[in-house]
Amino acid sequence: MLNRTKYLGGSDAAAIMGYSKYKTSQQVWEEKTGRRAPANLDDNKFVQYGKAAEKPLIDLFVLNNPDLLVIQDKPWIQHPEYPFLGGNIDSRLVNTDSQKGVLEIKTAQIFSPVQKLQWRNQIPPNYYCQILHYFLVGEFDFAIVSAYLIVGNGKDKWTETRDYFCSRKDHEKDISGLLEEELKFWNCVISGKRPGLKLPNI
Repeated sequence: MLNRTKYLGGSDAAAIMGYSKYKTSQQVWEEKTGRRAPANLDDNKFVQYGKAAEKPLIDLFVLNNPDLLVIQDKPWIQHPEYPFLGGNIDSRLVNTDSQKGVLEIKTAQIFSPVQKLQWRNQIPPNYYCQILHYFLVGEFDFAIVSAYLIVGNGKDKWTETRDYFCSRKDHEKDISGLLEEELKFWNCVISGKRPGLKLPNI
């Protein structure tokens, strides 16, 4: 397993941009510079569920999208110019026009209208940052986020699967903006200078 302190991955991108639900940009900096140990989420039941559901959800995606070639090799990708930008993606895609894409599988439990709104015709900002990072690092033409949503709980619980398509050409400005922020952040890692706390634009 690669040492996560040596590179910025897809989940780091959301924190660097101020959109992570789990850590701040300064906490990521502390992890990358050895000042903080990354949290161990192996016993987190939501993390365990997501890992267990990933392969069946990919198989379901394959059945529902026969026009796409799905390559389930979970490859490590790395930026050709900035080797400290990388990550592991869930699967690679190839469409009928030979364009290359990335597939990301997400599971989410939704208990409130606010959480539900985050998934209405869009992916939440933290996952959007992750997709931008993979566009940047892997130079993919498109991305699909396949989300398995668990809504409510108890006898009123119901589930649905939604696929969200993103074309790289529609997000070039945001990709460039993310690269700029990630380069600035990594300079702080190299220099040991604590970055300012990044908050999302509201």
